[in-house]
Amino acid sequence: MKILQFGKYYPPQIGGIEKVIQELTEGLNEAGLHSDVLCSEAGSKTRIDQKDGYKIIRVGRLFHFAGTAISIKLIIWLWKLRNKYDIIHLHHPDPMATLAWLLVRPKAKLIIHWHSDIVKQKLIYFFFKHLEYILLKSATKIIVTSPPYLESSIALKKFVEKCVVVPIGVNFEEMRENEQITKKLLQKYRGKKIVFSLGRDTEYKGFQYLAEATGILPEEYVVVIAGKNVPDSELLQKLQKNSAGRLILLPSILHEEIVSWYQVASVFVLPSVSRNEAFGIVQIEAMYFGTPVVSTEIPGSGVSWVNQNNESGLTVPVRDAQALADAILKIGENSTLRSKLSKGAKKRAVKYFSREAMIKNVKEVYRSLD
Repeated sequence: MKILQFGKYYPPQIGGIEKVIQELTEGLNEAGLHSDVLCSEAGSKTRIDQKDGYKIIRVGRLFHFAGTAISIKLIIWLWKLRNKYDIIHLHHPDPMATLAWLLVRPKAKLIIHWHSDIVKQKLIYFFFKHLEYILLKSATKIIVTSPPYLESSIALKKFVEKCVVVPIGVNFEEMRENEQITKKLLQKYRGKKIVFSLGRDTEYKGFQYLAEATGILPEEYVVVIAGKNVPDSELLQKLQKNSAGRLILLPSILHEEIVSWYQVASVFVLPSVSRNEAFGIVQIEAMYFGTPVVSTEIPGSGVSWVNQNNESGLTVPVRDAQALADAILKIGENSTLRSKLSKGAKKRAVKYFSREAMIKNVKEVYRSLD
């Protein structure tokens, strides 16, 4: 069996979907199922990387528009590869990959990995949804990351019988602590309670509400928000000036540093505000280290399914700084509750959201096609 993972980008390009494609590709090859990758490249040149017996074909793009890599070469390359694979595993949303598949129509069985609906680009989606419907109709199976997202997705309602839920899994073995970094952070913030959040700065992340919560929390609480473009946000900078030094904005940080932040944090917060946040992988990472999570109750999203209220953390309404502050204080000021949630977070992460479980479940989906 040969599989082609087909998506927008691949690491080192940063993103949740990109990381899932990487974990699937590496995990499936380790399990003896040959899996290559076809994706776009951030630049205009095409390159092919050979790694441990499989290929990553990174196709040059013309330009980037509305979150999509526009590339004629992607269509050409899919045409070249159309008869070489038994399964094409297409990671959605990616309008360019959808268009390429519809134009080429490979004979391979089509698996769609439904990471999220197209939520923000409503005008573009008005014209695209017919193509998306044809793609879904052509799929043999559709993988969805959580039960709530499957239940709420209008696009999937006519194809429920094709859908199977496979939660995203994290490679916990890669998440090793650097004790020196952890020690330095503990020394730097001695006597403080750290509230940590992580993600690229974009509207749906809701970082402004966490930043506003900083002013509600007692002085011993320090709120740290890290991620791509975070320090460049004018709104966050404005809120930082009024935080008396208790709101810290950091750029993208190294993987080993992230682990140390999880270790020293009293609470991890995911304050996202819309279904663009379909799952929230960073929650799982925090949960694995026993860090209680405060996340938001986004209607139709899997976020509050991943972080179960009163099991692995607490959930609060969206766009509510006061509710975020109250939940943070409830955990931070109650050692018994924090201990309970810490144990529950670790247990839930290991039981449901490991890389091994994800690979096993995807393999079962593939085998069900025979």
